[in-house]
Amino acid sequence: MTLAFFEPNKPIVPIFVFNHGDGFTRFGHEFKFVSAEPGGHLLLNLTNDIHVGFTDEQMKEMFDDPINPLVYYPGRYLPEGARAAMHPQTFVGDLDEDDQEEVLLKTMFSERFVRMEADNPECTRSDASMSRFVPPMFKEIQTGKTWKTQRAIPSWRTLRNWIRTYERDPNPHSLVCRRGRCQKNTYFDAEVEALLREYTLKYATDERLPMYRLHSKMKDAIDLLNAERPADKQLKVPSLKTFQNRVNDLPPAFIELGRNGEEAATRKFNAIHRGQEVIRLGQRAEMDEWRIDLRTLLSLSPFWKTLPPEQKERVPKITLWMTAIIDVASRCLLGFRVHRKAPSRTTAIGTLEMATIDKTAIAKAYGCIDPWEFALTPSSIAVDSATWYTATAFRVTVADLGATLFLPPAGKASARGTIERFFRTCSIQALEELTGRTWGSIEAKGDRNPDEEASVTFDEVAPHLTRFFVDVYHNTPHAGLNGETPRNAWKRLRKLGITPPPTGERRRHIFGINVMRTIAANGIRYLGIHYQSRELQHIRRRRRNPEVLIRIDRQNLGAVSVWDGDGWVSVPAVHEEFRGMSYWAWSAACSELRKKNLQEAELSRSTLRKAKADMAAHGEMMKIEAGLSHEGLTEDVYLAWEKKIDFPIKITNKASSLPEDFVKEMVLSEEFYDAIGITGLPTAADLSKEKKAPEKEEPDGWVDPRELPATDDAAPSEGDGDLTLDNSYDSTGE
Repeated sequence: MTLAFFEPNKPIVPIFVFNHGDGFTRFGHEFKFVSAEPGGHLLLNLTNDIHVGFTDEQMKEMFDDPINPLVYYPGRYLPEGARAAMHPQTFVGDLDEDDQEEVLLKTMFSERFVRMEADNPECTRSDASMSRFVPPMFKEIQTGKTWKTQRAIPSWRTLRNWIRTYERDPNPHSLVCRRGRCQKNTYFDAEVEALLREYTLKYATDERLPMYRLHSKMKDAIDLLNAERPADKQLKVPSLKTFQNRVNDLPPAFIELGRNGEEAATRKFNAIHRGQEVIRLGQRAEMDEWRIDLRTLLSLSPFWKTLPPEQKERVPKITLWMTAIIDVASRCLLGFRVHRKAPSRTTAIGTLEMATIDKTAIAKAYGCIDPWEFALTPSSIAVDSATWYTATAFRVTVADLGATLFLPPAGKASARGTIERFFRTCSIQALEELTGRTWGSIEAKGDRNPDEEASVTFDEVAPHLTRFFVDVYHNTPHAGLNGETPRNAWKRLRKLGITPPPTGERRRHIFGINVMRTIAANGIRYLGIHYQSRELQHIRRRRRNPEVLIRIDRQNLGAVSVWDGDGWVSVPAVHEEFRGMSYWAWSAACSELRKKNLQEAELSRSTLRKAKADMAAHGEMMKIEAGLSHEGLTEDVYLAWEKKIDFPIKITNKASSLPEDFVKEMVLSEEFYDAIGITGLPTAADLSKEKKAPEKEEPDGWVDPRELPATDDAAPSEGDGDLTLDNSYDSTGE
């Protein structure tokens, strides 16, 4: 759907918002946020202690750099972030399963209790109140099959400690259990403890005295007591540092209420406690899935056009699913995926990842007029209680992203009203020009037969929806915005600041695919690509078992993340030509190599660079890299495809055994589509066979996935037993 009368809109430059203590890295330099300035930000380069300023345009360019992006670390230099600063590459997803569940349970309970406490005056932190409200809350949180173990309700005192810890620092890492660690405590006499408590609470009053003044007053009060006591029973005066620690232990909301009043505290903490008034981009996002009201031909468009009429009749008709995420404040669509199989944690995580990237290249590949630059890190994500949203993998990804997962009570679709209304708009407007619509209900469909009218192929749905969302929906006046268009709302609200999305190695650590690999003298090999570094060999020398967990970035094979036991270490590819090359592009090149029945392939670096450029210009490859038309890649898909690449691939500085343009006229094969997870498409041979009795329709077409058994717990893979490292390879690349 190309609307010729539209004038293309210029990309909107985001205005990012940072907080005191935030950190950044780029080109090996560390930066600390100093202040926001008109038109940009002031950062401190910690490498040379020089202040540098960057405009909003420069910040966006650095974040969008595909090779060396600016990586953002929230709260890296705050006192409570000191632990994260020591190991900046650790995430909740790096904990073992039991610790992950414990952290997620504590976080979910604390969020729900704080929210209920704000909404219901009868809910307090007294033992009587907690005995009334906590048991059903615990039961609701642990409902479902996604929890490995069902935990008993701890004591009310323990629960209050969870809540206080969450209020001080909502980061899930703050709720990691510290059992077994030696802690040194300082004890004071009862009189001193009472005065310490009294003057600590005085900090949260409208007098707004600084800590050093209150500590001085407390010291004077203790001196008065000591004047009446014998010399051998003098009371000890707590240090200023001890007093400051006690003040910092007070909940931030309590301090804000006492020092600045109820109105200021409500304005500052309303988003955490209530989450109703949404005024900032990314403050609240909503995710859900929709069974598209359209019967679709299970075929690829180029293949469909070559079929004779009798074979076209035999192509199966299916109903696709769409998983989407939308920003509530602006009503802008942050990302979506169209998939044939029922929703799963893979489609949920893939859609969430789309919300954090600039999708202008995707829009351009699908022929859109406008850019699709809406990208951010959401603060809160509202979902339903489907198994793929309550799965540990999805919840851990949300936690590592720094967002809060909001799970409304079951059946409360109104709690996600924005995304529900968006799907109704899609059903009415986005599909009005297409044939094969199911109309959403039997009454609306009438006597029409969607199967007979179906004419849209599997790979045409995502491009059509993309053009509608980017060029039409974002530029149409929205009733929920009082007639303002979503694009204009984004342009207006960006001035309040946007939390930047994860980039570079941080994105790979959060969204990467897990694969086990063995470290050899020449490093790690994946899909014929070698990765090597001094840190990697250091891990190999100090471990008896050189097998390690690595994470792969599907969009950039230029480096992998390796878990060293304490955190993630980035290991670059030996050859820089792989920087910026996607998994799909390299898989297509490997598929072309397989067609030539080579026992061993030698690619010169110039041939690899030419293949990389040809892939980037390949129109179909750009659409596949967008990931809108398939479920997404899983560990099993990665391993299954790599086992087919059973011949060594060498990258040399010498002449190549293949012509430089060996992928220029590439036609994507069925084997390649299998490698990226698009399976089950009928071939010409299948359709030429005699028509069989109709089989039972696939459940992903018509059955609600909530009625299906959970399919996320896939059987463990065999690993990489068939793969061997090329030990003759020279890691210097010569």
